[in-house]
Amino acid sequence: MTGVQYHQLTEFLQAFIRGTGRSKAHATAIEGFLIEHLYEDEAFEDLIEGLARYQPGGGAFLYDEHALLPLVAAAMEEVKKRSSANG
Repeated sequence: MTGVQYHQLTEFLQAFIRGTGRSKAHATAIEGFLIEHLYEDEAFEDLIEGLARYQPGGGAFLYDEHALLPLVAAAMEEVKKRSSANG
């Protein structure tokens, strides 16, 4: 991924972490971005799956924001590590 793409992903993830981007539409946008750019990357598999099963407020067999937050935070740490390594 490019530096611009890492920045875009950082913005997506930070909005979810801050609580300003926890809508289903925002989660779908993150999922789409990850599938487009990092689909076969094992570091993001759990988050992609969680986003696919995300519904604000949760429900049967669905992730709510509290269940998804640790996955988003872990992905954010991975993005930070990679973007600093890329320069």
